[in-house]
Amino acid sequence: MRVLVTDDIKLERSKYLVPKEMTAGQFTSHVRKSMNLEKHEAIFMFVGKSVLPPVPRQLSDLYRENAAQDGMLYVTYNKENTFG
Repeated sequence: MRVLVTDDIKLERSKYLVPKEMTAGQFTSHVRKSMNLEKHEAIFMFVGKSVLPPVPRQLSDLYRENAAQDGMLYVTYNKENTFG
């Protein structure tokens, strides 16, 4: 499965090849580790047309429901100052 991450957040990569069993929470955790975020900053994952997926939802389900015609699942991350 191919995932393209878009946002103003600086990432080392914008395309990911992930296992179909990976959950939205696991992917968010993986992406968060590659960012330079402060402890008080949170990120929120949006898929397709502004869908905020549940953390245990598998990416394969999200891909099936929201993949673009070019075969990519477009994921957007937004950063918020939420803690403290």
